[in-house]
Formats: sequence, structure tokens, C-alpha cells
Amino acid sequence: MTTPAERFVAAKKRGQHPLTIEFIEQFDFGFDDFQILACQAVEDGKGVLVAAPTGAGKTVVGEFAAFSALAQGKKCFYTTPIKA
Repeated sequence: MTTPAERFVAAKKRGQHPLTIEFIEQFDFGFDDFQILACQAVEDGKGVLVAAPTGAGKTVVGEFAAFSALAQGKKCFYTTPIKA
């Protein structure tokens, strides 16, 4: 079994999901599988629903959606509840 970092390097070598790769490279921590898969799905134009515990890293997927939209010259609106 490969680690998320190893899969990321392999995807980078294949040239897949360039926006996802560009986004991930801006962070100094590794992404979990669900974050990578969700970002790739967004880049592919699919809608995603991320259900994970508080503190698991769901927000990074929303940040990627905004990053992706703006990189493509689109508008983006992101909202989230202030309280759970």
C-alpha cells in the first residue's frame, strides 16, 4: 500500500489534475486521501459532499473549490456555518 504522499508524487509525474497539484504544493503538510480525491473530483467538474469529523480537514476542500474557480476566471461564493 502506498502513502498519500507517494500517490501524490505518482500523479504529479503523470501530469494529472494540475490545479490540485498546484494547490497542494502551497501547503507544508500532507493531504489525506479524502482531501486529494475530493479536490480531484472538483477539478474534474464534479460536485462533492465531504462528511468528516470536526478538525478532519473538510475546509481545505472548500478552499480548493474557490482556488479552482478563480484559477479558471470564474466567480466563487463560499459560506459555512459559524456554529455547529
